[in-house]
Order: sequence, then structure tokens, then C-alpha cells
Amino acid sequence: MIQRSIEELHKGNNVETTIFNLCCKLRNGKSKYSGLEKYQTWAIFQCLWINLVRIMHFSEQISQRTV
Repeated sequence: MIQRSIEELHKGNNVETTIFNLCCKLRNGKSKYSGLEKYQTWAIFQCLWINLVRIMHFSEQISQRTV
């Protein structure tokens, strides 16, 4: 086994959290969009939104620590 740094482990946790949050939006594992292109577009924008919110919360925590 290759020894991983803590930063690398956190990146994996972040990816898993994004996937989990994306799947929570589905009802019974079903999407409200039909068609592959519509579903892929929804998934991409949903992931971007989830990560944007997480980045904003992280930057708020950092700014509160410095104040």
C-alpha cells in the first residue's frame, strides 16, 4: 500500500460527499428528467452547485478564523 498524505485523503472524502449529496436529490433513485443529455446536464450543474456552496462555507470558516 502506498502511504497517502492527509490532503489526498481529504480530496477523496470531498468527492464522496459530493456524490452522496447528488444522490440525496433523487427520489427513489429516479430523476425527474428523461433523456441522457438532460440528466447529464442536471447532474453536472448540481455537482457544481454543491461544490460552490461547500467552497463558500469553507471560505466563511477561514475568514472567521482570521478575524
